[in-house]
Amino acid sequence: MLTAALGFSLAALLAGRSRSHAALITVPVLVKAYMAPFGAALLKDTREMFTAIGTGLGIIIASVILFGLNEHIAYLEVLLQGKGWGVTVQNWHQATYVPLAIMGPLQPIVKVGLVLTTVVTVVISDERRNSAVLSLCVGVMTVVLAAPTPNALLLNYTVPVGIVLISLEYNDHGLRFVIPVIAMLLIQGHRVSMRLFILTFPHNIHGYVLPVVQPALAGSAVLYFLGIYRLYRG
Repeated sequence: MLTAALGFSLAALLAGRSRSHAALITVPVLVKAYMAPFGAALLKDTREMFTAIGTGLGIIIASVILFGLNEHIAYLEVLLQGKGWGVTVQNWHQATYVPLAIMGPLQPIVKVGLVLTTVVTVVISDERRNSAVLSLCVGVMTVVLAAPTPNALLLNYTVPVGIVLISLEYNDHGLRFVIPVIAMLLIQGHRVSMRLFILTFPHNIHGYVLPVVQPALAGSAVLYFLGIYRLYRG
């Protein structure tokens, strides 16, 4: 559902329907608050921001009426306390995706840095063709890289982003579309590659090797920094 909402939101931006985008992007943010960077494009338009806020309040009120207040309080407790999510390098498997594991205890600082980089880049970027679409793409990739509880399901969100970036690069820069294509191949090959690495490398060095060789980390980083570059340089 969240991937569908993201896809429709991107389609709305590409069609020039910014209000529809603002309403649609509210859905994933309400379901999972850490997806707030999805709304990066809203930073450039006050009307869109108010549309998103209004939509969010409407959904919350309707949800409370339908399901009751207690259910929402319980859900907030889950968001605040977590459910034991996360993974250590000792129990990694082929579907594990922990992009910043290589940073160790510095992960929180790097994640904050990624979010701030996204916000600053979006705010200072010039208003040009496709800038809103690129802002959304960068916001999505910020979540994929810096989510507080990373897992392989986050990689689903890279699909619409990859399609959009491949299309933009092909139309604007010719052969440079190969860059997002390679990034998407790395992401889609994550499970197979991780299984191969787990079987190949001795278990006693998994903690050193697996955080570095995650294919989806490389692919996601390429999509993120390509979006940042396009926003800043055009």
